[in-house]
Amino acid sequence: MIKWGKYSSKKANADINSNINVMDKLLNWDFQSEVNVDSTKKDDNLYNKYKDFFTQFKRDFYNIKSISHQLEGIVEVVVDTSASVKTSTEYIADGAQSQADDVGRSMEVADMLADKINSMDAKSKDLINLANEMSNDNLSGKEAVQNLVINQEKNKEVIDTITKEIYVLLEKAKNINDIVKVLYDIASQTNLLALNASIEAARAGEAGKGFAVVAEEVRKLSQQSRYESEHINATIADITNELNNLRNIIDSSGEIFNEQKSAVDKVTNTMETVNTSVDVFIEKQIEFNQDVEELSGQKEKLIDSMSGIASVIQESSATTEEVASLTITQDSTAGLLIKMARELCKNVELIDGNSQQIKTVNVEKKKKKIAMIWDLDDPFWEPAANEAKKTAKVLDFDISIYAPKTRGSSGTKEMADILDKVLVEDFDAIVISPIADPMIGDRLKQAVEQGTKIIFIQATLPGVQYEALIGTNAIQCGKNAGRVTRELLGNKGEVAIGLWSDYKMETIEERAKGFIEELENESNIKVHKIDVMGEPSFEHADKVVSKLLKDYPNIDLVFATNVGWGLAYARYLEKNPSDLKVVTIDFTKDIANLMKKNLIDTAIAQRPFAWGSLTLEMLSDVFEGKKVNEYTDTGTYEVNLNNIQIFEQRLS
Repeated sequence: MIKWGKYSSKKANADINSNINVMDKLLNWDFQSEVNVDSTKKDDNLYNKYKDFFTQFKRDFYNIKSISHQLEGIVEVVVDTSASVKTSTEYIADGAQSQADDVGRSMEVADMLADKINSMDAKSKDLINLANEMSNDNLSGKEAVQNLVINQEKNKEVIDTITKEIYVLLEKAKNINDIVKVLYDIASQTNLLALNASIEAARAGEAGKGFAVVAEEVRKLSQQSRYESEHINATIADITNELNNLRNIIDSSGEIFNEQKSAVDKVTNTMETVNTSVDVFIEKQIEFNQDVEELSGQKEKLIDSMSGIASVIQESSATTEEVASLTITQDSTAGLLIKMARELCKNVELIDGNSQQIKTVNVEKKKKKIAMIWDLDDPFWEPAANEAKKTAKVLDFDISIYAPKTRGSSGTKEMADILDKVLVEDFDAIVISPIADPMIGDRLKQAVEQGTKIIFIQATLPGVQYEALIGTNAIQCGKNAGRVTRELLGNKGEVAIGLWSDYKMETIEERAKGFIEELENESNIKVHKIDVMGEPSFEHADKVVSKLLKDYPNIDLVFATNVGWGLAYARYLEKNPSDLKVVTIDFTKDIANLMKKNLIDTAIAQRPFAWGSLTLEMLSDVFEGKKVNEYTDTGTYEVNLNNIQIFEQRLS
């Protein structure tokens, strides 16, 4: 009995101690350890039931907590998207209204154009009639000129005949002059003989008186004959002079006739040319009139089409206004949604805080750790980082973002140090825009050997196994910049492109290659290549641009293969205004501000925001054993003053 009593007492004390231990655990909310279950002891059963309950509660609550944070992340994305849609819709609504106004003005222009077409049609017909009249008048003139030619030929024949007769008369006058000279000589001899006869009659005395009278009469007659011969001779001389003058006039009239004939021939040829030109003019004018009549026939279709467009645009404008109203409501609802989601998270965190005193075995799942490494600490990567943080929250990933502060050898060393840190901190994946250097490649190979998943952005490294590559086709990016340049310059002029001389980067070189190929193959634009540093200081940029403008004074445009040089060119122009145009790759807040100042004409923007979200979504599939696309090209888009309002919201 005594032994049994001692045993019973020890057992009772043990039970009491056990009960006290269980009660202590219950009072301290400590459900971390197991308690041997004694079916006869209600305390043990109660403790284990509480333990199972609270362990499951903590497990479920952790899931709820994770889901609430993911929900908050999703709602934040929805809110951001809703805000973007709202801004875009407002922009589209304004554009639709502007289009409606433009179509209204176009209708007015179309009506005016229709009136002008009708006027052109009438004037074209008048021109054809006038041209026909001109052709008829030209033909009449041509006939008159031809008749003039015929009459001139007849006149020439008459003049030739008169000329011949004058020459005959001159010859006869010469013969008469010769005869008169003979008569004059006879008269002179007769007068001399009469004088001799008178002298002889005087010697004969009375017997010679009769003969003397005869001799006197003969002398008088000879004197009269000589006088008349002299008079005839003078008259013939005058006639000869007149005939010579007439001959000279007729001879010169022959030259004048030849000149007149040449002039008439020229007039005839000119009238032939005019007549041909008039015929061609009439032919072309008839074709023009046919085109005008065809255009006149189409103007009603044009007006009907524009009326239809106006109707559609008015409906579209009304629809976009309604969509804008709905997006305002959606934006408001999204605001309430994010408020509720944050309130839910707040309450979940409060419950989590209150439940921290409940100790159970660890039920939290380990998050996937992702290292995201950019090639440079630059504003260009801000959209990628922002989207990565949102996506990581939704996918319940733990991300860390790193980037070297500089380029060149120091930047490469900094990226290598980052990878060394990642290798020892047990990351599940690395998303990286790599610097092409063996130091980086070796560390990534080591990461792969440790089981770390690799996704590259923009470029891969030789010998490094990876899950996917995402980025922009760099050559096509350069070609797009070349196409924009052609449009800005009207396919002619001179441009310059800076080629990095101190630091080589595959994507930069491919952009330059695409740009040069586009312009050399498809345009009349001359491309000047200059050596520049990869990341320019203010002093270097000023020196490069000043030398560029001195060496190539006719330069029209500069192309920047990266943001740094786009900013450098624009800031130079801000200090030294000129008509030089700037086309750059990528779109940042600084680029947007300079574009608004008309210092940058166009940005060929990549989509880094997509790289931040798509890479993590790909990793989610990779972790689940799903296959992802080996390469994804996210493309580019053009930003200028006409559309900057739409794309600028991406930068906020």
